[in-house]
Amino acid sequence: MSEFVANPIEVEFEQKICSAVKVALDAIEAHRNSGGLFMDEFDWLELQYWQNGMPWFTKSNSAPPNYASPFYWVPPDSGMSEANDGRAVDPTDASPEFALLERLITENDFLRERILPAGKWDPGADGTLPKIVTFSARYAARKIASRYVHLYHSTRFDATQFKAVFDSYKRGVFAEKLPVDICIPILFVRFSFDEVRIDEKIKISRMDDEFQLARGSQRSYGVGSHELVMGCATHMLVLESWEVSNGNHFNLFQRFASRDYYPLDHIDRFFAALRATSAIPTGYCQLLLRPVGWADQWKAGLPTYLYGATTRAYPGVFEDFYWTRPTLPELSVSDAATCGSAFRRLLEATENSLSIGVRRLNLCYCRDDEEDSLIDATIALEALLSDGEHQEMTHKLALRVAAVSQLYPGQLKSGQQIFDEVKKVYTARSRIIHGKTRKIPGSRAMSATRTPISDAPEIAREHLRTVLRVLVEYPQYRKPRAIDELLLRAIGSRVAQS
Repeated sequence: MSEFVANPIEVEFEQKICSAVKVALDAIEAHRNSGGLFMDEFDWLELQYWQNGMPWFTKSNSAPPNYASPFYWVPPDSGMSEANDGRAVDPTDASPEFALLERLITENDFLRERILPAGKWDPGADGTLPKIVTFSARYAARKIASRYVHLYHSTRFDATQFKAVFDSYKRGVFAEKLPVDICIPILFVRFSFDEVRIDEKIKISRMDDEFQLARGSQRSYGVGSHELVMGCATHMLVLESWEVSNGNHFNLFQRFASRDYYPLDHIDRFFAALRATSAIPTGYCQLLLRPVGWADQWKAGLPTYLYGATTRAYPGVFEDFYWTRPTLPELSVSDAATCGSAFRRLLEATENSLSIGVRRLNLCYCRDDEEDSLIDATIALEALLSDGEHQEMTHKLALRVAAVSQLYPGQLKSGQQIFDEVKKVYTARSRIIHGKTRKIPGSRAMSATRTPISDAPEIAREHLRTVLRVLVEYPQYRKPRAIDELLLRAIGSRVAQS
């Protein structure tokens, strides 16, 4: 059996960090004993709840101390020196241990590229390194010391406790791949359970208070989401066992703040499955990345630091004081199992028509304009059921929707009723496209010049949900020709019986 040989740089890095953390702990204790003040932890929140059980965040007046704040260098002429208790000099600035750590990081190619800001490594004309470089090189030891005090409520150094904090940071620096969970809070839905597993690596799970506080810090970054809407989630979709490529840690926050970095196809297929199987009005506005077994930074004593991006993938009505509604729809264990089954099948589907159907179903629930919602729904129906031929397309689509819908469990409408409703939807669509509809003042509903069509968008969404669910459960009908054969068999059966 080959003997494990430790990476010499990892060993030296740990030794240097350890020595610097001891100095930082002593400096924290000296600062406290001298009556020095600590800044509050930045952007610390409190969790409160609306009457309907949905949470919301508010700024806390009792934030925990940031034990690393005495180490933040403040220029004497900045007018901010009082923030460091009147001191503009880092108390570890002259520490040999910190100097050796800084030298190791700035001179080792691997550590420099992982830890320091890119392109800012060269010294100035006087031979000194840019202040951002020296700050970044010393940052880890200071943050580890602050985390240590938050977790163990002591500045007395203990090697085992130090290693428990440091090892997660070391994995974050040296690993080539960083394991993560993708977490998506589900808006404005109550759940009758704490956790339901959809498969081995996917689950719907309750967010505990500490996770809620960690995600609350992401509320101000990105565009397009309302802060009060963002808070209104008690559970999340969790996609486990994902990995991201490691790289420059100075840019991690920026990398993970882009919505394009996340598996949007998986996420949108889940919400399409949820809408198709339950018709619950919901959506999401946060894309969160939870480190698993590694850390780059921490927020006081919270279990994990979350990276994230914000977006607006929810109905516009949510921003119209929806958080004050006294009751909200609830998802049961049985509902979650049905959604999970549809989601798994959607993940397996490779047809482009289903991808279009998923996208348009989600869009038609997130549109602010009901006309746009109706058009999205009809585009989806055409993608799912059209054969590419334009002759009598509306008639054929209405027939196919009627036929497919009869396979839906518990279908209460007759084929003729569904056929007539789809024709009505297409009449409304035609009026929209040709400019023959007008908005009712002050309303999202539509009206035609002569024929009212205010219910057409909801009818379109209803039949789209049904069609998508049936095609997910019965993949043989994803080809329109198979639906036509189903219709012909039904006709032949009736003729034989007459």
